[in-house]
Amino acid sequence: MRDHARLVIIGAGIAGCSAAYHLAQLGWRDLVVLDQGPLFHTGGSTSHAPGGLSLISSSRLLTEFAQYSLPLYARLEVDVRPGANLIGG
Repeated sequence: MRDHARLVIIGAGIAGCSAAYHLAQLGWRDLVVLDQGPLFHTGGSTSHAPGGLSLISSSRLLTEFAQYSLPLYARLEVDVRPGANLIGG
């Protein structure tokens, strides 16, 4: 493991991984994501989330977030192969 980085992200849940992904897309290269591990068994909130995404919400912010997220998941499916199953119409 590296002993230094310009940026250290604590937690490899959805927020930590999203931050790392988006920073890497912006050109950050000297960053590390740390998690207590093992992944998917740490008891964090991401491991308990159902992973649903609704494009229609009474909240404008959640609707905009979903509209941003859906194409992002399609790109991630190609880039990092997370195993998303898109269902619905």
